[in-house]
Amino acid sequence: MSNLKLGFAKVDFTPQGPVWLNRSDYATIIKEPLYANCIAWQEGDLTVLQFSLDLRNIYDKFYNMVWDAVQKATGLPKKQIIIAVSHNHSAPDIALFDKEENAEWIEKIGIPKICEAGCAALEDLTEVTGAVKGRAITEKVAFVRRYFRKDGSLADVVSPPTESPLVCHETQADPELRVVRFDRKDKKGVLLVNFQSHAAHEQAIHHDYIGSDFVEYMRRTVEEKENLHTFYCQGACGNVNTFTCLEEEMKGWPEEHWLVGELVGKSVLEALENATPLTLGQLKLYSGELECHVNHSKSHLAEIAQKIKDETDGKKRFEMLTEAGISNLYEVTAILNRATFPKKRMMPLSSLVCGEFAQGFAPVELFDTCGKQFRDASPYDMTFFCGYALGSHSYMPSAIAFANEGYEVLQCHYVPGTGEMIALELNRQLSELKKK
Repeated sequence: MSNLKLGFAKVDFTPQGPVWLNRSDYATIIKEPLYANCIAWQEGDLTVLQFSLDLRNIYDKFYNMVWDAVQKATGLPKKQIIIAVSHNHSAPDIALFDKEENAEWIEKIGIPKICEAGCAALEDLTEVTGAVKGRAITEKVAFVRRYFRKDGSLADVVSPPTESPLVCHETQADPELRVVRFDRKDKKGVLLVNFQSHAAHEQAIHHDYIGSDFVEYMRRTVEEKENLHTFYCQGACGNVNTFTCLEEEMKGWPEEHWLVGELVGKSVLEALENATPLTLGQLKLYSGELECHVNHSKSHLAEIAQKIKDETDGKKRFEMLTEAGISNLYEVTAILNRATFPKKRMMPLSSLVCGEFAQGFAPVELFDTCGKQFRDASPYDMTFFCGYALGSHSYMPSAIAFANEGYEVLQCHYVPGTGEMIALELNRQLSELKKK
């Protein structure tokens, strides 16, 4: 019999005023609240805190600040604190420490409320009486945002438009949504949802909204029907959005983010209706690292890239890009970032197992094909891949995507095949935990 206990907390950490979503979008309208969500896991001598924050990213500098603060507030070892985000683009960009509004939010609201959520989840620890697992196939929600034109070129979010029409996606999105529900003695149950699509629909339409995008509407849709706390685990979706530019699919694309949330919520409810018992068992944690090779192929252009970045005249900057053979300003940033890295870089990876339920955590925007590879190969009955966790190492395309280039490939810090290596290493961790 399992001695598992679970605690849950949801703390509002919405900004009290305007913030920068990125360097060009200054948000002034609070559309939905932002929450710091936390699950406390405890079994025997092991206690783990797992966070899901309604934020865009968890850049390394901010991650370490939060990590230190939560460790100090709770007394838990750092390896037992796992912080992830929903990758919602309608939240303060926590990389913008130079913006007064964002710095004030981080210091006065963001970090204190995250710590509050961790402490509250520990205080809420309650005996788990049973668990179920479920799956559902979503429709007209997730689409691969990389697609080919008729002339064979790849279209992506930064490609200049051409007259050649779009014909097909690079790959098909993984439409499977997964859920696990834990029932607790005399308290609300806790539902974990894993879905492989960007939580970034709202910002595609409204650049001045602060909100938690479709994730909040998914939670509301579920909680109107079920007496549950709903916890969102962002999946592998570095190439997947809740919208697409292919005309025939645009006809089925919901115009507002709340409709996307409702669609995802209905899939969650469907997964619960078809749920089957999940075997409970020992809580196990694996914290490790993967040695990754950095792609330094264009680092020799770092000096030129810096001059391009500093150039304020748009016409001259374009001429400099053309002369250097650099695609765009996104590649400029990537060249400068990679030039500061050593040839090899250690990437943190963690796995958490409870009975026949497993989760793998990585600090990347992994392409969904690699996420599916990990989930399908897992030795556990129900497995989640959780991206945007443990820090931020940017995009991680699948090996096949590198040949087609595109925005995400330009932004990736690592050599082709690293995404597949992440999937293999996480499965190795799970296999080790399975033996214990």
